[in-house]
Amino acid sequence: MWGFHPSAETVACKLVRDFFAHEFARAIPAGSEHLYKISVALAERVYLYPLTECGASEETARADKIGAIIYPAVAMRANVDNLALLPDFVDRYLTLHSVEWIRIDSRRDFSFEVTPVDFADTFRPDGTIEWKGRRARWQVAPGDTVLVRVENGRYVVRAKDGRMVEPT
Repeated sequence: MWGFHPSAETVACKLVRDFFAHEFARAIPAGSEHLYKISVALAERVYLYPLTECGASEETARADKIGAIIYPAVAMRANVDNLALLPDFVDRYLTLHSVEWIRIDSRRDFSFEVTPVDFADTFRPDGTIEWKGRRARWQVAPGDTVLVRVENGRYVVRAKDGRMVEPT
């Protein structure tokens, strides 16, 4: 949760923090999607302006500018998180590793059945995805043993030493 060191937090800052927490975790009924505008406005405020109000100097606030916000996806009963990233944060700190194209076959309540369609782990210099034209697969040397299990709804393959074996 967003906040500052307890020694710098005033009553006003606690009210702001609690308001943010409430708005980002608010249940929005179908047909009232316009109510998301409050959390969007809050996110934009945090992204675009230094946070000097709650004890941080302007210099510190600029240096510690928020590049990402993670908050519960209320529409999924808060079982997953939404992640909002600023483009300059992505450009400076993240590298695209792989992508998977999936088809949603059915949805029941908060459960989905999906089929993997395509996979890519290479990209052109301009960022264009180089699709493989097939699903992801794992290559294991003859005689090697791996453990395959589902972690967070995805297949994960690990070597005997616990190292993750990436799909190709």
